[in-house]
Amino acid sequence: MRAIENVTYLGACNHSGREDQAVYAGGSCVVDPKGNIIAEAGEDEKIITAELDRKVFIKTRQNTPFFRDRRPDLYGPICTETDDLIH
Repeated sequence: MRAIENVTYLGACNHSGREDQAVYAGGSCVVDPKGNIIAEAGEDEKIITAELDRKVFIKTRQNTPFFRDRRPDLYGPICTETDDLIH
């Protein structure tokens, strides 16, 4: 979902295997801007690689205008640190 929201490629890393009583699921992956998994490690410890297609990135950005529809004029004040908000 984060790749789709930000219209970008995303590499998500997750611990795998066992440590003492803890069991980690793994599932590290690389996701394209449309949310498709293009490389996945599964449950095992593994190094994964993926080729990122710049044309897919550019085309998805052009066809998915999330950034065009942003309204920083509405949410900007809550993102600005002021003394009033700190106290």
